[in-house]
Amino acid sequence: MSFAREVKKELLNIENQTCCSHAEFAGIIHSLAEVGIAFGGMSITLKSPINSIIRHILPYMKHNHQIEGELSYRVENGLKQQKYYYLRYDKIDSSIVDFYHLLPLDSYQITDELFNNECCKSAFVRGCFIAKGSINDPKKSNYHLEIIFKKIETASLVLNILKDNDV
Repeated sequence: MSFAREVKKELLNIENQTCCSHAEFAGIIHSLAEVGIAFGGMSITLKSPINSIIRHILPYMKHNHQIEGELSYRVENGLKQQKYYYLRYDKIDSSIVDFYHLLPLDSYQITDELFNNECCKSAFVRGCFIAKGSINDPKKSNYHLEIIFKKIETASLVLNILKDNDV
């Protein structure tokens, strides 16, 4: 197992306060989700190569949004064969899409209620890292952390949070 995968699994086991749980899941869902819009309504699909991330989201969404998701996986051939896990929610209420700022022109702002507490800002960054981050093992090479973002606004927000924390 890669060092980054080990770190992510460890981060998934952190016990959060309720406010921080919402912020962490917002980071994960905002980073992983793709919204589909069709005649039947909206759907959200989350995709990750790490099964435990997808399984971490299931109970949260059921408890906080009273929705059930459909799990699946698929092996995708690219430069290397990779197994991806999918979690799909069909016929989603638009309030959930709005809550997680999933539409292309919608993004989080530092003034959002989600970021009222410093601990929640860190939890949001942690969620983004869990979803789309990578880190090198400092024992094997230089420190290197990266997170892939879909939106430049989210990248700027996370960068500002990291700067505010002297990272």
